[in-house]
Amino acid sequence: MKKILSAMLCAAVLLTTACNAAQQSETTTETAETTETSETTVETTVTETTAETTTETTPPEVLACAIELSGKTEDKLEITKNSFYETDRYVIYFEKDAVTYGDIASRIDAVMDELEKNFDLSYDYEGYEAPSEWKTLYGYLDLVDVNKDASKMDIVVRHDRNDGVIDQCDSNAIYLFDSDFDPARENYGILYHEFTHLLRLRQSPNLGKVLEEGIATYTQSKITRAHNEPDWDTIQFITDKTFVSPFDGSYIEKDAMKAFCDANTGDRSAEQREYQIGIRFVAFLVEKYGDGIIKTLSDNARKYQYSQDDNDAIIKIIKESTSDDVFKQFEKWLPKGWKAYSQSYLKYMKNKGLL
Repeated sequence: MKKILSAMLCAAVLLTTACNAAQQSETTTETAETTETSETTVETTVTETTAETTTETTPPEVLACAIELSGKTEDKLEITKNSFYETDRYVIYFEKDAVTYGDIASRIDAVMDELEKNFDLSYDYEGYEAPSEWKTLYGYLDLVDVNKDASKMDIVVRHDRNDGVIDQCDSNAIYLFDSDFDPARENYGILYHEFTHLLRLRQSPNLGKVLEEGIATYTQSKITRAHNEPDWDTIQFITDKTFVSPFDGSYIEKDAMKAFCDANTGDRSAEQREYQIGIRFVAFLVEKYGDGIIKTLSDNARKYQYSQDDNDAIIKIIKESTSDDVFKQFEKWLPKGWKAYSQSYLKYMKNKGLL
């Protein structure tokens, strides 16, 4: 849990649609239980035909960095140099010294498919800004010719050094740890969180850190529960004494819209207000308008050009997607609505033996 708190205290300031130091930062989930998985360590397999989408014009030295994936969980690959695996939708980049498994692509496909169905949105939408400078920033110059036109999504799998670096995402690239795919972990909640960010950011300009974190955290909570898995981020919100209790509204000002705006543009704090307010606001929106509200927000956001800290534009998009008095309705919902949501999760955790 210490790792989760450390990650969350670093999060949110990094989020942007540009691939630079202002990228969206996230929390890393931890598990209290593990299951044993038999693993057969194999050497990294080099191939010149990893995917049909690899073009004939790709330099031989780059092709030599391509790897094959068996599709089997038990096949553990130790990456000896920066490598990649390409599909028709995305490219996975493996950092030297990372460890991966033969089913990583099928795991990614399953998560993406489920999120697309949940939101009725597509990762293939091309109205996003697609920066590719991250290869220079993160030292992947040897693979700069892979997906050079940024026509596919970049998925970067880094070796988890447990050094305070955290998962990140922008509109065309997602940065994960190899440990996020470890089959010994009890759940893959962090994948739902990060790939929700990726799906949302491919639809329209950034909706601000309160909404973006709220959408991702709520979705992670919803889907992990649906899979009968513990969502450690939500557990932290409910049980970690460093946060204000979720069973009162003391961190929410009487003016909910002002609290929303302050959290969206304010500095990070121990309360992590962008997460605390975000998950509550999204839980309210979904309860009132259904999962389709995320698509509605995304569609309406495409009409405007604005920055992620432009509260006036974001509030306008929210009201256009809901109602002029949506924040007043949120204020009325908070005392009982969030408590009911939290209590239902507490009951779920107790039934799972987590509390």
